[in-house]
Amino acid sequence: MTSDGIGAPPAGPDGTPPHLAVGRVGERIAASFLRRRGFAVVATNVRVGRDEIDIVAVGPTGTVAVEVKTVVVGSGIDPADHFDAAKVRHLRRAMRRSRPPIGRLDLITVELTGRGASVRWLADVA
Repeated sequence: MTSDGIGAPPAGPDGTPPHLAVGRVGERIAASFLRRRGFAVVATNVRVGRDEIDIVAVGPTGTVAVEVKTVVVGSGIDPADHFDAAKVRHLRRAMRRSRPPIGRLDLITVELTGRGASVRWLADVA
């Protein structure tokens, strides 16, 4: 338990560290969010060399790489704060190396609450 009385999220059922378990939940929520908006999620956690694309989806304008950033409400962190220039560089490299190359990068942030999740979608971020 942290000093502010907020405990860390529990580990995943497979013993996954809490921060990775939170990320997996966020990625599932983001994929569902995209499907409800007419996108076909064609792959998740795609490794391209040493880089990874969280979600590859196809929508009306073509193929999109989606980075997902997830936090638990009360952490005092804006999930978008973890989307920095270095992350963009890695994702752009993965997008160029994908076959076929992916031309658009979106960011979805997920804030988990005790009652659900708040999702923010930022299209064509870099």
